[in-house]
Amino acid sequence: GKVHVRGQQTLHFDGSAGLSDAIAAALRLRASEKTERNEASSRSHAVCTLRLGGEGGVLRLVDLAGSERNFETTKMTSQQHRDSAEINFSLMVLKDCFRAHAALQRGEPALLP
Repeated sequence: GKVHVRGQQTLHFDGSAGLSDAIAAALRLRASEKTERNEASSRSHAVCTLRLGGEGGVLRLVDLAGSERNFETTKMTSQQHRDSAEINFSLMVLKDCFRAHAALQRGEPALLP
């Protein structure tokens, strides 16, 4: 099936003009929060796919949300524990997606989560 990424946009650039502005605008949409381990911990994932030159290659830039393990924290609120659990779950699903994609690239059968 198809995966829909909330907020996904397709932008077209002629050369590099405008690309850095588009990435800066996307980064401003990221959620972050102070945690015990990090002053500005990412609380959302970001994926940027660059398709280079028509039939050229594809470059995917992935910035994942920060993940604090329960044993590393002592002052998290209940909501922060829930958010951390959701981030950890989404990281596991993303790992499964990467593994399935790699299997498909090798010509092996794979099930996407």
